[in-house]
Amino acid sequence: MIRTPMIAMAAVLACATAVDAHPRLQSANPAPSGVVAVAPTAVRLHFSEALIGRFSSLRLRDPSGRPVPTGPSALDPRDHHTLAAAIPARLARGRYTVDWRVVSVDTHRVQGRYSFTISR
Repeated sequence: MIRTPMIAMAAVLACATAVDAHPRLQSANPAPSGVVAVAPTAVRLHFSEALIGRFSSLRLRDPSGRPVPTGPSALDPRDHHTLAAAIPARLARGRYTVDWRVVSVDTHRVQGRYSFTISR
C-alpha cells in the first residue's frame, strides 16, 4: 500500500524535472557583462543541453542597436551544446549586445540577451 503512493510521487517528481529542463546559457565568450580590451573575432555560447542548429541563432548589435554582420550561427561540430558565429570585421569600442534564440534537442525553445563592452 505504501509503495503505490511512493511510486506515484516519484513519477510526478520525475515528470516535473523533465518538463522544467530547458537549455540554459552556461558560459559565453565574450562573457556576459564582461569588459574586453581586444575586440573578439567570434561569439561563442555554451548551453546546458544539446541544440538543434537550424533552429538556433545569435545576433550581435552595436552600441547604437544596429545589427553587426556576423558569419552564420552554427553549432560546434564536436560539441552541439555550443553555438558560435564569427565576427569578420574588427569591432570598435563600446557596448555590444548578443541576442540568442535556441531550440534544444528535446524541442524546448529559449531566448536571451546579454551585453559586453570593448574597452579599447
